[in-house]
Amino acid sequence: MPRKPEIPFDKTLAQRAATVAGWPGVALARIHLNDHPVYPIIDALHADWDHRIARWQRPELDRFTLDLWEAIPELGVPPTPLRIIGLICAATSFTDALRALPALDQLGPTLLLHRGPRGPRESAMRRASAARAGVVWARPDHTLTALLDHRHQRTRRTVTDRYLEELLFGHALAYTGPTARDTVDHRSELPRRDIR
Repeated sequence: MPRKPEIPFDKTLAQRAATVAGWPGVALARIHLNDHPVYPIIDALHADWDHRIARWQRPELDRFTLDLWEAIPELGVPPTPLRIIGLICAATSFTDALRALPALDQLGPTLLLHRGPRGPRESAMRRASAARAGVVWARPDHTLTALLDHRHQRTRRTVTDRYLEELLFGHALAYTGPTARDTVDHRSELPRRDIR
């Protein structure tokens, strides 16, 4: 019997997986973070997004400046234009996605997508659970099922959080322009970013 082709992993599938997992927000185009491909899921903060666009305030990626912004918000810091809901690991296999968890877990909630006729093995599910990652299973008939729901939030905000917000703000603007908060389309990939 011929094997059914896997469901292509694209931004549309990432958006569907986020919805099945109960994550609100919009999937951005794929980007590499800490050397792993991910589809970020964001919630645009409309008033703050518009504030930044109206004042031509570009994304700030200088860590020293971001450290000042987080330490002394009274300086008139530009508002963060988005909230990161989580990251969907876009690794080519579920095993590779499990290997990516240590690098992605430090950035926020992570969702893994298992594609195939059979669900992930029990040992793989235990590894995902131990890493506090969610798991969605995409069957060949294009149905998606949430198997594991783990959404952890950082207990303390760090400069890395603001850096990632600014990076993803720039990512959204680079591919959609100022109206990205309403509709985010997929064009191509941004260069790899290591945000450790």
